[in-house]
Amino acid sequence: MSLLIDGKKVVRTYTIASSPSRPDFCEITVKREENGLASSHLHKALREGDLLNVSAPAGRFTFDGTESSSIVLIAGGVGITPLMSILRYLIDQRWTGDIYLFYCAKSPHDIIFREELADLQKRFRNLHILVTLTRAEGMDWNGHTGRITSELLARTVPNLAARPVYICGPSSMMEPTIQMLRDLGVPREKIRSEAFIAAKRTEIALAASDSRALPASVEMGARSSKTSTGALTAPTLTFALSMKTAPLAREKSLLEISEDAGLNIDFECRSGICGRCKTRLLAGSVTMEVQDALDDVDRSNNLILLCQAKSADHVTIEA
Repeated sequence: MSLLIDGKKVVRTYTIASSPSRPDFCEITVKREENGLASSHLHKALREGDLLNVSAPAGRFTFDGTESSSIVLIAGGVGITPLMSILRYLIDQRWTGDIYLFYCAKSPHDIIFREELADLQKRFRNLHILVTLTRAEGMDWNGHTGRITSELLARTVPNLAARPVYICGPSSMMEPTIQMLRDLGVPREKIRSEAFIAAKRTEIALAASDSRALPASVEMGARSSKTSTGALTAPTLTFALSMKTAPLAREKSLLEISEDAGLNIDFECRSGICGRCKTRLLAGSVTMEVQDALDDVDRSNNLILLCQAKSADHVTIEA
């Protein structure tokens, strides 16, 4: 989504919470952050009838019911939104498989879709919902309290290791939960996650515990940072199509460096999920903390995600 705020273009990615089986509308749920530029604008300035510039959906955090005969959904906070899309779709299709939804929120006031979830649980016997709160003291709440634990998962879901698990929420919740799932025997390939921020790799624990995990780097071409005379040169980022160069900064992504250089690179999520900033790596090497938007074909074609790619050596990209 592209917003014009105080005369400046602001790009944000929001998860679709509605079901694809209901194509007449598209629902997003935006949590208003105290210092959030885009979220504050949507809550305060947007009015019915306003036009928004949106792009097509992206990402691979999907489940249509054909992949398995059951599913486990684990949400933290506003991370319920993509899982709600999956849940609503399965319900619309009268899917008969078992659905286990675990939802961890802070307080009763923070339970998003509370009334809808309660109604769905009453009407569908194959839907098992467990909501647990971390700050329920002194409130009118008789349900589960505390964070999602391995004991809770094992006790609630029979044969957990055989079911696909979809998890979304803050990294502080997802990383330990993914590790719990691995400790409970859930195979790496059965765990799917979606993160809302770019700074964290949501499957660090998963990759560390499984030597088959995909490497977090892509390498191609010569990596020399010396001239023909052997002198060291400062590393640069070269844009082959634009015929520009820019100095590399180890702490910056190639997308940030491209922006500093005045190049208009298409992007959206900045978290390695949407794939909008895929670009071919022509020479050099990069590391990527998140590369969820890349598949095996992308990697074989030396495509990288500029929002995630960083390097300390000379790099050339097709841009």
